[in-house]
Amino acid sequence: MQTLRSIEQVLAEEYPQTVTTRDGGAVLLRPLQRNDQEALIRMFRTIPSQEQGRFFRDPVTDPVVVAEWCNSIDPTSVLAIVALDGERIVADGTVHCSSSQMKHHVGALRLSVDPAYRGRGVGGVVVAHLLDLAPYAGLEWVDAEVSTNEVGALRFLEQMRFERHGVLPDHAQDGLGGVFDVVLMARHVGREIERDIGGQG
Repeated sequence: MQTLRSIEQVLAEEYPQTVTTRDGGAVLLRPLQRNDQEALIRMFRTIPSQEQGRFFRDPVTDPVVVAEWCNSIDPTSVLAIVALDGERIVADGTVHCSSSQMKHHVGALRLSVDPAYRGRGVGGVVVAHLLDLAPYAGLEWVDAEVSTNEVGALRFLEQMRFERHGVLPDHAQDGLGGVFDVVLMARHVGREIERDIGGQG
């Protein structure tokens, strides 16, 4: 069995990396950095407040929250990749590694994309890279929890070859008083061999 490089090695050796999106454009992919705080907040502020209230787990425009993310970067805990158009962050993708011994091989996917860049394939390339990188962080599975009203997100994950593994009734509440079922999505990411960074995982 081929020994995998550490996640730190791969990030240092493979990034930054310019990739072509589905619409023929290009974005720069790289790991989240300590000085990304302001650019990340600007990206999150482009997302409508109603959407933030329904779908986000954290107050993503709070400078204290974002500063904590940028000041505690550890890819063995949270694998974070951003996509940039020039100096502008246009997407942020993360895989959160479980601290539980029972689930240390499982990560949880989160993705945010600037509305002006949706439908152009930016989210797809970010997630593809995260799936390729996940085995280097010791992961074998990447999960995603999506409320049933997020039709576009469910379709996107299925296109990225995530499969539905159950529904939890009334497990999501938005900031507006709505209650929704949560669909459990999962994608296997083998770690037996080195992967081609930039593929579809």
